[in-house]
Amino acid sequence: SHAYKRIDTELDEIGAEITFPEFDMFVKGDFALLGQVFGNLFENAIKYRHPERPLRINVMAQSRSRMWEVTIRDNGTGIEPNASENIFELFGRAKRHLGVEGSGIGLALCKRIITLHGGTIECLPMQDAGSAFKLTFNQCGRQSYGKSISR
Repeated sequence: SHAYKRIDTELDEIGAEITFPEFDMFVKGDFALLGQVFGNLFENAIKYRHPERPLRINVMAQSRSRMWEVTIRDNGTGIEPNASENIFELFGRAKRHLGVEGSGIGLALCKRIITLHGGTIECLPMQDAGSAFKLTFNQCGRQSYGKSISR
């Protein structure tokens, strides 16, 4: 995706690895706005990476009832379960105490963009370290009607 290309150099510099599905996912929507959603999630993974291990981001996707279900998972510091709803509110932040810069606008904007595209975004509970976000998008049946959001 275009979002990946924006942060490719930074991922190389920190020794991060990102994996994508081996297939294209075509969706109907505003390519720039959807790229902003992915870019924000990737940037958050970089910002909240764990200091003692290399960052790994895994983008997984599956088709369900004419929707794409996309999960973006990282092995960073994670989000506390009681903060998972607050993070989608304007100025809501899960990690105020870490001293990590941020305005609390990014995930609220992601939710707004995804909702405008008829989809959903949620933070999934994690058993171990890291964060996972599940997004849903309406599928576009033909390449000529949509853009690929995959790498």
